[in-house]
Amino acid sequence: MKSAYSTNIKERHDHSTAIMDRSGRLIVQAIESLPIHIASLHGLMHALLEKHG
Repeated sequence: MKSAYSTNIKERHDHSTAIMDRSGRLIVQAIESLPIHIASLHGLMHALLEKHG
C-alpha cells in the first residue's frame, strides 16, 4: 500500500492494513501491521458500526 511519501512511514512502516467483517471482527491483517494500530481498530469499528450501522 502506498499512502504517502514520508520517511517516517517508509522507514518505520508506520501504517497498518486490516480487513474486518460486518460485525467488526478482524479477518486479516498485513504482516507489517503494528499491534497498537490493530488494537485500536476494534473500538473504532464498533463505534462506526453503532453510528452508521
